[in-house]
Amino acid sequence: MNNPLDEISNVLYNIFTNPDKSALEKEVKRTFTHNSEFKHFLATVPAGIGSREKIISHYKFFRGFYRSNTLDIHEKWFNEPSGRMVLDVTEYIQFIYSPWRQTPLRLYIIFNLQKNEGGKYFINRHEDLCQPEDLLGVYIPYVAPTLLVMTKRAISFITMLVGSTFNSIGWC
Repeated sequence: MNNPLDEISNVLYNIFTNPDKSALEKEVKRTFTHNSEFKHFLATVPAGIGSREKIISHYKFFRGFYRSNTLDIHEKWFNEPSGRMVLDVTEYIQFIYSPWRQTPLRLYIIFNLQKNEGGKYFINRHEDLCQPEDLLGVYIPYVAPTLLVMTKRAISFITMLVGSTFNSIGWC
């Protein structure tokens, strides 16, 4: 990529939403280094020999479960000195086993970019981050997210109580 901020939307479209599924493999081979790393909340591919092909297989696996998939990119940032790009994205997933329901999943996509001698940028790490209740809501709607939020609130209450106790005895 010559200008990552301008080109990343098209890269994501070709990998995740383009109806022409052959675009996925072409785009990954065009924009990823041969030894890229992939960190996802359900899978991981360490950097190494053949890792780009493994990443393509993971993307194809996920695409195989989607009846349709669209993305909204809310914001994108690129820190050129560090080579890090962050995207705030909502992915609208419609699974093949649930054609009547499209589920939003809010996530942050982090790309580490590497600049070659010719001045082009290539992705050498892709990481997806999301809240666990958002992820569970994709697979087990309503019940799982509610239970997880209630659990997180209970844990927060306990940690605040213990923190107050530590404060009152002068521990912190």
